[in-house]
Amino acid sequence: MKYVYRLSPCPSYDVAYTEDWLGRMAENGLFLSENGFFGGIGVFEKAEPRETRYRMVASPKGTSMWNDDGGLPRAEQRDMMADAGWKYVCNRGDFFIYRSCDPSSPEPESDPAVQALALAPLSKRQKSLLFTQIFYTIFYPLFFFRGSMLMLMIEAGSVIVLSVLALIIWSNVTDVKKYLALKKMTTGLKRGQPLSKIPLGGYRGRRLLLAARTALTLFVIILIGVNLRSGDVGVTPINFGNKSICAIEAYGKDLPFAGLGEMLDGEYSPIDMGRDDLRYNYIKEWSDMLAPTCIKLAQHGDVKSTDGAYSGALYVSYYKTVSPFVARIVAADIQRADRLKNLFSSDYQALRAERPEGFDYFAFYKSDTFYQTLVIAKGDRVLKADFFSFNDLGEHALDFWIKRMADSLS
Repeated sequence: MKYVYRLSPCPSYDVAYTEDWLGRMAENGLFLSENGFFGGIGVFEKAEPRETRYRMVASPKGTSMWNDDGGLPRAEQRDMMADAGWKYVCNRGDFFIYRSCDPSSPEPESDPAVQALALAPLSKRQKSLLFTQIFYTIFYPLFFFRGSMLMLMIEAGSVIVLSVLALIIWSNVTDVKKYLALKKMTTGLKRGQPLSKIPLGGYRGRRLLLAARTALTLFVIILIGVNLRSGDVGVTPINFGNKSICAIEAYGKDLPFAGLGEMLDGEYSPIDMGRDDLRYNYIKEWSDMLAPTCIKLAQHGDVKSTDGAYSGALYVSYYKTVSPFVARIVAADIQRADRLKNLFSSDYQALRAERPEGFDYFAFYKSDTFYQTLVIAKGDRVLKADFFSFNDLGEHALDFWIKRMADSLS
C-alpha cells in the first residue's frame, strides 16, 4: 500500500476544521488511513474520490496506549457506531476519528449539550496537564539546575538547551491554546452553538500555526548548524564512558592557566591509577556559542619543589566567553550552584583571602569537606579551581596558590 503524507493545517483540538479538511481530502481521493497522524502529519491512502464525512468524538479517558482498552474506543462504542454506519479509523490527540461514506448515516453526536458533556473530561484533563507542565517548567530548572542556566548552556551545549527551551515554550503555548479552545468550545456548545459555528482562530490563526511550526523547525536546524561549525576544537579525544576526554600528556597545547605543578612551583607527577587513570588525570576541551573555549583539567598526584614534596588534587574549569558580561554571570552562577548544593549542610563556608587586583569577580570558599574553591573572572575569562592538599603547604599557603592561579589567568 502506497501512502500519501499531508501536514495538517489545524491543531488536533480544532474539531470542526479537522473534520472539514479530512472530508475535502476524501473528495480528492485521499482517505485517512488507520496509521492516523504522527507529529501533525496525516497518513492517507489513495482511492476513488467520493463524498465522505469524518467525525471526531472526544475520548473520556484519553487515547494513550497505556489507558484502558489500549487507547481505543470501547468495543461497545465501536459496534454501536458501526451499526449507525460509522467506521472507526484512528485517533488524534484526545479524539477518536470515525468515517462514513453513507449520506444517510445519522450524526453520532448532534446535540450540542451532549457534545459539551463529552468535552468536559477532556477539558479537565487539559487543565490539570497545563498547570503541572507550567509548574515543572518554572520550578524544575530552579531546583535541579540551581538557577545556573548559563552554566547549564555551556556545559550541556547552548544548542541543546536552547532547542529544548524552544520546544518547552512551544509546548506550553500549544497547551494554553488547547485549553482555551476547549473551554471556548464547551461554552459555545452549552449555549446551543454547533461546533462549526464556534471560531477558533479562523484561516489566519491556522496560517500563524503553520508559520510558527516552520519557524521553530528552522530555528532548531540553524542552532544545530552553528553547533556543528563551532564544536570542533581540534582535540583528538580518548573516549571514556560517555565523555570524550584527553590524557594530559597527549594534549599537546599550552594551558591558559596554571596546573598543579605550576601552582606549587615544582614538577608534577600523576598518581598511576591504571585503567582508571582518566578519571583522575585528564583534560577535556570543547566549544560553545557562549564560550568559544572551554577546558576542564583534573590532576591527582605529587609535586616536588625545591622546598619539599606535596601531594594533592586540582580540578580546574576554564571558560573564555564571548564577553566580560557573560563571564561575570558565569562566575556568579558557579558560586551560586555550589552554595545551593550545600544549602542544607555546613560544607559550604566562605573563606578569607586577599583579593587579587584587577579582577571583575572573586570568590573563595570551602565547597565540601576536603576541597577549597577559587572562582575568579577577568575580562571575558572565568576560572574555577578546586584544590585539596594531603599535607601542610607551608610557605605555599592559600594566598600563594590563589595568587598563582590569578597570575596565570592574567
